[in-house]
Amino acid sequence: MGPGITHSEKIIELYLQGYTETEILRRTEHTYASIERYLVMFSRVVALKDRNMPLPLIRQTIGCSIKLVEKYARLYEKYNIPDYQFTLMQVRCIFNQNSKTDAKKKHYQPPRRSIWDD
Repeated sequence: MGPGITHSEKIIELYLQGYTETEILRRTEHTYASIERYLVMFSRVVALKDRNMPLPLIRQTIGCSIKLVEKYARLYEKYNIPDYQFTLMQVRCIFNQNSKTDAKKKHYQPPRRSIWDD
């Protein structure tokens, strides 16, 4: 798309400005699935930025391009002001919900203790 604003950036900005996913769908003509995908990826960047992780490591961790990570980091810095803290809290909740879902998908089971263990 060139150096201009990307679809994902526009969708994230609309969400941060308080538009619902349905309103974003109507404005951008994207599917719920693509909107959700952009929000989940953005939430991952936010969560890792909150932990002061450097951008190259964020890229490796979430498996996307450095350009996308940089764009999302700029959006986060732009909207990480008091007026948008409620919406950023919602973004953090998206990350937390997605993390729980990912853990369930992996079918993690803690090691069982043997009856012979002390």
